[in-house]
Formats: sequence, C-alpha cells, structure tokens
Amino acid sequence: VAVVPGWESQGCWIDSVGDRTLQGTYNAGGTNSAQSCLLFCTSGGFAYAGMEYSIECFCSNAILAGTSAQDAADCNMACNGDKSEFCGGSNRLNLYQVTSTATSSATTSAPPSAEPLPTGWTARGCYSDSLAARTLKTFFSIPGGAEAMTVEACVAGCASSGFTIAGLEYAQECWCGVEHQNGGQAVSSPETNCYMPCKGNAAEICGGPDRLNVYAIGDPLG
Repeated sequence: VAVVPGWESQGCWIDSVGDRTLQGTYNAGGTNSAQSCLLFCTSGGFAYAGMEYSIECFCSNAILAGTSAQDAADCNMACNGDKSEFCGGSNRLNLYQVTSTATSSATTSAPPSAEPLPTGWTARGCYSDSLAARTLKTFFSIPGGAEAMTVEACVAGCASSGFTIAGLEYAQECWCGVEHQNGGQAVSSPETNCYMPCKGNAAEICGGPDRLNVYAIGDPLG
C-alpha cells in the first residue's frame, strides 16, 4: 500500500554502491521513512523513488538497465524514521513508481528547470573540505543568497569571475578556486558524503557537511 497518494510499490529491487539502480538524486538521514522519501522525490518531479538500508532515499526518472526485482524478504530493514515501514536492506531497494496523479502534482511543485552549465564545465565528484582549511579558498555569494543555491548558479558565478573550479557545500554554499588546497581530495562513497539537496533546486545535490560537489573546466584538479 502506498504511503503517499499517487505512488505505487514495485517491490524489492537489487542495488549496488558502484552502479545505482536510481541515479537521479539522493538524500539520507535518521528521519528517513517511506513517506519522507516519496515526498522528497515528488518535490523534485521524479518518477521513481527507492528506500535502502533504513536511512537512504534515492530518486530517478529511470531504472538502471539490467537491474531486477528480488525476493520481498530481502527488503527487511525498518525505516529509521518510522519503524512500521520498510526501507530496503543491504543493496536492496523498496522501489516505488509514480502514477499520473502524482506526476501532475509533482509537475506543479517542481523546482526550477536546470540551466546548462557553462561550456566545458563538468562534474568532478565529491571532495573533502574543512572549515579550518578550505579546499577552495573563495566564497561566492550568488544572486538571491543561500535559499536560491543551485549547481548552475554557483558554477556560472565562479566561471564569470575567472575561476576554473566550483564547489557546492552544505546545500547552500558556493566556493570557487583555481586549484584545490589543504589536502582536499575526492572521497569514496560519494553518495553517503555528498547528499544534501540544493536549497534552490531539490532535484540537485549540493555537497554535505565538510563535503563539496566539485565542478571544473579543463584539468585544474590534476
């Protein structure tokens, strides 16, 4: 039974850390439940939602080719935010698909459409950062402030100011640079490090605590 109107359960599906079944966006936390995950994916206008490992929520508009449904008993972990609901298992997703009702609702409340990145800029992954020793040294204030933060706004701001690296952190911060400093490195398991939705567009990810979603042009990261 769907816990949010307009969504239908598709059963228990396989997942992999290295090749996610749902690759749109990600959220996680101790309050994760089937309801909160479905609402999160609805807010981004996504067609699929999946809960995994009690605390993880994934959204996408497509299911990765080659993945498949598994035994329902494999999705046996209670949601951290509601023990009466199931939120997948280890490498297992409780998968839901949106219906036409939820699609129309999501469409009206969807975040702004993403603008293209400046020519030549690409995503480079999730990097470590520190309040005491910044990986990117220049803080950039976008028009509209923290509440308007999106990937495109940050990257465009850094690019127009002559920087070659942009990083988004903690859902609302934009940092620029021409090199990464103070030992900032790409981190393993980016989906559990860079997981916070951007304040200006919940369908995008803007880093995490002490973690940067990094974008760059050329090869400034070495």
